[in-house]
Amino acid sequence: MYQLPIPPNTELQCGSCGKLRTLTAELIEQIATNSFPNRLTAELYESDLKRFKCTGCNERDMRKKSAGTHLPATLPESTNKNINIVKESDREYEIVARYLNQTSIEEQKALLAWARGLQEIKNSDLESLDKAKKAIMLTVNSGTIQPFLGYLGAEIKRVGWDERGLPERMALSAAAVGALLFSGQGAGIAALGGAIGVPLWVVFGAGGAFIGVLIKEVQRRISDEEDEGKGKK
Repeated sequence: MYQLPIPPNTELQCGSCGKLRTLTAELIEQIATNSFPNRLTAELYESDLKRFKCTGCNERDMRKKSAGTHLPATLPESTNKNINIVKESDREYEIVARYLNQTSIEEQKALLAWARGLQEIKNSDLESLDKAKKAIMLTVNSGTIQPFLGYLGAEIKRVGWDERGLPERMALSAAAVGALLFSGQGAGIAALGGAIGVPLWVVFGAGGAFIGVLIKEVQRRISDEEDEGKGKK
């Protein structure tokens, strides 16, 4: 069903606590640009409101304020201020944290080395095919991260992360694999299976921001673990 964009100066209200916020034209543009960068125009729709989180009660129950709806009498006017947007990084952190909670410090260090390597490849001046080959080889040689690749591959499909340019990435993958099969790494490449697309998703797709979240959280956990170890001595 076709949706009209939310017009400027629309009032939103939390269905749980009643907090209000006016969506000015500037705020709509800011939210749309940051949260939906692939849209052709900076617009928001009612279906996007599920991404808003109320700072008063932390519930995701924002909606357009209906005519005749008023704030609860107990809600002070000073709370009629802010709404948090559910940022992509919030979801990425939840996914990272859920996996890391099941890992050892050694596994986390292996993940950190892999993530840093992919980030370096992504930011390099190499040609696309060379980036693809290096990303695949790095992943093949990081054998201990295999469970993470399967987990992340499932999450990419579950949450529908941006897969624009997939045909191009698949073509790159085929070309890179073809070039690498003569390097004696055929068995390692075959072991990746469908997860071979994960490093390409990081280097060429929407996974660049995810890998930054992964690096930051793993670094924090390793640092906390090391500090705790020092405290026990």
